[in-house]
Amino acid sequence: MPCPPCPAPSARAYATYRRDSVEDIPCSVCGNRCGSTERQTRMMRRSLAIVIAVLALAACTESASAQAKPPQASETSLRSSMLGPPPSPQPKTCPHGSRYTKRLHRNDVPGMHGHLVPGKPNVLVECLTSRRVLIDDPKVVAQIVDQLNALKLVKPGAVYSCPADFGPTFGLFFNYPNGDVLLVTVDASGCRFASNGQRSAFTTDALQRRIEHPLRPT
Repeated sequence: MPCPPCPAPSARAYATYRRDSVEDIPCSVCGNRCGSTERQTRMMRRSLAIVIAVLALAACTESASAQAKPPQASETSLRSSMLGPPPSPQPKTCPHGSRYTKRLHRNDVPGMHGHLVPGKPNVLVECLTSRRVLIDDPKVVAQIVDQLNALKLVKPGAVYSCPADFGPTFGLFFNYPNGDVLLVTVDASGCRFASNGQRSAFTTDALQRRIEHPLRPT
C-alpha cells in the first residue's frame, strides 16, 4: 500500500493513515522512508560539492604550474645558439694588389676547377681602387657570379698578345656560408683576365662596369 505524504515532524511519531478502514499504517514507517530520501539527497549534494571542489583545486594547480613554468626557447633560437654567429665578411681590410697572386694560390674551394665561382656565395667583398665595397645582398652576389661564370674561357697554355697593362687589378672576395673565402682577380687593363688561380677567362666591359658599380640597377 502506498504511503501518504509525511506530516510535520512534530506529529510524525503519532499520526496514522487510514484507507478504506482496512489497515492503519504508522506514519513512522513512511517517516523512515522520507528520512532515507532526505539523507540520500544530502549525500548527493555533499558528493557534488566535493567533486566541484576537487575540480576547482585541479584547475588552480594547473594554472599555477603554467605560470611557474619557464618559457621554452624556440627550436630556431636553440639551433642558432648552437651554430653560433655567422662569420664576418672577409677581408676586413683590403690587401695590396701585389699580394693577390700569392693569395690566389691559397684558394681551396670545391668546384673552382670547373667554375670561376663555384657554389653559392652569399657575401662579396670587392677591393677596388682605394675603396672596399661590401655586398651582402645574395641576389646581387648571384648576378655577379653568373656574369663571371658566363665569360669566355682562356685556353690553357695559349699565348696572347695583349695591350699594355696599366692596372688596376680588382680583388673579388666571395664569402660562403660555411666560412670559405674565394678570391677572383679581375684585370682592368692589358688582357683583362679574370682568374681564381685555377681557371681564367676574358672579362667584358659590362662585367667591369658591374664590378665598379655593383649596386647600380641593371
